[in-house]
This record gives sequence, C-alpha cells and structure tokens, in this order.
Amino acid sequence: MGVDFSGNYRMWLPNIKSSNVWIADVRKEKKGIILSNLCSVQDLEGHGCSFERLVKLLGKREFKAAGIDASFSVPIEYLPDKDHSKLLQLVVDEKSDRPFISGKRFIEKIEEHSTRVPAGSRPLRKTEIYWQHNRKVSTRSSLWKGARSGAPMTAACLTLIQESKCPIWPWCDDNQTGMLLEAFPAAQLCHWQLPYKGYNADKLKNSEKNAKALSKRQQIIEVIEEFVSLGRYKSMMLESADALDAVICCFAAMAVTSSDLVNSPKDNERAEGWIAVKNSK
Repeated sequence: MGVDFSGNYRMWLPNIKSSNVWIADVRKEKKGIILSNLCSVQDLEGHGCSFERLVKLLGKREFKAAGIDASFSVPIEYLPDKDHSKLLQLVVDEKSDRPFISGKRFIEKIEEHSTRVPAGSRPLRKTEIYWQHNRKVSTRSSLWKGARSGAPMTAACLTLIQESKCPIWPWCDDNQTGMLLEAFPAAQLCHWQLPYKGYNADKLKNSEKNAKALSKRQQIIEVIEEFVSLGRYKSMMLESADALDAVICCFAAMAVTSSDLVNSPKDNERAEGWIAVKNSK
C-alpha cells in the first residue's frame, strides 16, 4: 500500500470534494503485480473527517506494508530522551478539535521536551542528509515551519502512526503484517533515473509547464507499467501527480518486505527513522 500524505488540515475536512491525499493498493496476484485500487482519501468508506477514516483503514492491518510520504521522526538531537515512542506520545497528549496538532504547536512541544530549534534553521535527519547532499534531491525538514513546511506534515503523520497502532519500520522487525514505513517518491524516482522534479504543475497557471509535467508523468508511468499492471487507474495517475505519488510509495513497502533497499540504517541511525527506497525495478 502507498499513501501520498498531507499536513494541510483543510485537505482532511469532510466537506472537501477533492484532496491531495491519495491511497494506492498494489497486490501480488497469480497473474502478476497489479494496482487493485487507487482513490482519494475523501473516497474512503465512512463519514466525517477523512483523517479518522484513514486511521481506521490502516488500523485493520489488512496489508503487508504501507509506505507513507511523510517524515516519521525528527533529528536525534531533538528527539525527546532519544526515544521515538515518547515523540509519538507527544503529539497526542494535547486534545483539540483538530485531528492533529499544528506544525507550530508541534515545534513548541519539541522545545518543551528537548533542545530548542534555532530560529530559521532546517535541521535534517541522516537519511535526509543522504538524499539531499549525496543525491541532490531536495528534502523537507521535519522541524521547519516556513515555506514548504515539513513540521505540519510530520505532526500529522506521527498522529496517524500513533492512533493506528501499527508496527513501524525500522523500529520493528521487517516481517510483521501491517507495517508502516517512510516513503519519498522523489528519492525513488531519482534512484531509478526518472524525472523526480517538475512532474506536477498547475494547469490553470501555465499550460506549457503543465504539458511538460504531463510528459514527465507519462515517462514515469511507462516504467512503472513494465512490472505493475495499472488497468483503469492509469488515467488517474496521468491526471494527478498526487495519485502517481501514492503508487510510487508502494515501492517503499516492497523495498522493506523484499529486503531490496538502496541503503539500510545502521543501529545508531534507527532512532531517527529511515526513508525506504527500492533498489531494483
């Protein structure tokens, strides 16, 4: 399973007709690997806040593993007592009318229990440093609340993890059912030498830019189609980069369950979490 995620609270409201949060379900059948479902979070079964519906879906653990495009932790120097379980508890200790706390409040709570985050800084975890510095893929800091904020998404993802009660990789054994793990579509595409920038564009603002983005999505989908049967969902992936990202997140799940990772965390790196990227196609 793959989930293209969002820390934007408005995207989860019940009255939103469309969302940038998508869920993909890739399964291995007798005839091969198929994309069995692809839908917006708003189309999940149930009523009310779609965040809660996603929590219930994951909580059933009716999947081997699910890759989520969001940070699962913070840099070790900001992790309360160097303990990830305490970080998870941090986000749900505070009750509110929101399904998850804001990015601003998340950073405040980190500072109450750990080292203060320097103003204007964008601290990165070791796994993010690898992709940004070694592979030149731009990453979001889980403790940044400015432009392209990573903090709101991290707060939302940690809440999802805590409330779903699923095992979390790399803090759990990689043979458990219903594992959640961290995906990063840009890193996956970069490793496979596919376009990892500019495949999403606003067609209402720049038609030329959108045409180039569509061409890049077509190129990515052609490669994915070589080993995953997309069926009727191919048109959704062409139309929406978010839907495409949800499918790409599934490869992070495959990487962990098949032990086919580009790189694996060392013992002293596990506390920060790790981005799972599949090595082979």
